[in-house]
This record gives sequence, C-alpha cells and structure tokens, in this order.
Amino acid sequence: MKLKPLIVSLSLAAICLSSANVSANSGTIQFTGAITSTTCDMLISSDGVASSNKIVDLGTYVVGDATAVGAFGTAKDIKLTPDLTTCTPAPTDFSSGGLVSVNTGQVDGANGDVIVSADTATTNVGVLFYANTNTPILNQGALDGIVDAGDGSVTFTAQPYAVEATINAGPISGTATFTVAYK
Repeated sequence: MKLKPLIVSLSLAAICLSSANVSANSGTIQFTGAITSTTCDMLISSDGVASSNKIVDLGTYVVGDATAVGAFGTAKDIKLTPDLTTCTPAPTDFSSGGLVSVNTGQVDGANGDVIVSADTATTNVGVLFYANTNTPILNQGALDGIVDAGDGSVTFTAQPYAVEATINAGPISGTATFTVAYK
C-alpha cells in the first residue's frame, strides 16, 4: 500500500524535472492605431512644393560640407496638410487640435532626433528631424500642441546630420511613420 504513494510522488517529480528542460521563445508584438474624430489623407510638401510620392529631397552635398558631428546643409520645412476632399466626416475646423506621433525604427545612438538607415553606416549621415517648434518628436508617443488650429497642418524640419566628423559619398536616407489624430 505504501508503494502507490511513492510511485505517484516519483511520477510527479519526473514530470516537474522534464518540464524544466523545455525551452521557450519570447518576443514583442507592437500594436498601433488611432481614434480620431476625422480621418483624412495627408498631403506632404517640402519648402512649399507638394510631394506626390511622399519623398523629401534633402539635396546634394559634397564630402567637405560637413567637418564635425552635427547638422549641415539646408534645413527643409516639411508640412503635412489634411486633404479636405478625403476627410470623413468633413471637418468644420481644427481648433481642437490633435495628437501627433512620429516613429522610426532606427535613430542615432548619440542623438535620438536623428533618423539613420543602412546607408548611414557608409555615409555617416542621418536626418535630423523635429517638430517645427524645435520639439523632439521621434518615438516620443502622441504629442499635443503642434497641430495648426487653422488648417490642421503639422510642420516639421529635416536636415542632413553628420553622425561622425567625417562623412563619405553615398545616399542620405531614412524613414519615419506618422499619425495625426484630430480631436
């Protein structure tokens, strides 16, 4: 009779020990979205010129244009403006403002306001990007107070940025995603 509890105990111990050897993989899932009172397609312009392909040309520079870590070249004003013909429902005004979020997967390790890409490893050049109010915007979450109450636009500034004192020939590139949630 005492043999049965011993067998049960040994069986439970074997199960516990065998489960300790099981490995697991873990990771992170990120969910994004927005709740807004109005949805619109956004028009992008750089220095007042519309960009139908949503690409901002930062210009062409020579290697000698940057001799130290920091911004160089010409800053570009970038404006996101709601395309009123696509808004649902059509807004009567933007006086309540909105929340703006801009995210990028890669920023410079020394300056979180600089977007980098695979090209940065070759050129040592990223893109300095901030809200036109000189407010850091990259990966900051939803920020309030930067939507123009008149037309619902949001203005940013982008500029080439040397992440090292010496830059090399090659492309300047980077990517950011944005969300504008009107109130």
